[in-house]
Amino acid sequence: MKSEQNKNWPQLLPIAVGLLNKRPLSKLGGVAPEQIESFRDDDIIRNAQDQSGSSQTIPDGGNWQEQNERQNEYEKNSKNQFQINTFVYLDIKPKTFAKSFEDQVSNFI
Repeated sequence: MKSEQNKNWPQLLPIAVGLLNKRPLSKLGGVAPEQIESFRDDDIIRNAQDQSGSSQTIPDGGNWQEQNERQNEYEKNSKNQFQINTFVYLDIKPKTFAKSFEDQVSNFI
């Protein structure tokens, strides 16, 4: 295949990215990513999703009163394992850089 043999990928990559950005996406209601210029263009996506009928897949957060009601319902249900002030064990191993950086900083303090 020519694509596997071509080693000039830095020249071809912008073309591939451009083609992908021009392709309409069903998750965006048929809007292409290049049609969205900033985060303020979310109304373009919502209108397109409403017209295509795909807006029902995105849940609405509701106003603060509805969010408080849902939080109270969640807290009252004893079947929910995670509640406010529940301790959770995180198994995150520090990276090598993080360890060495902390040691260096502690020497200066």
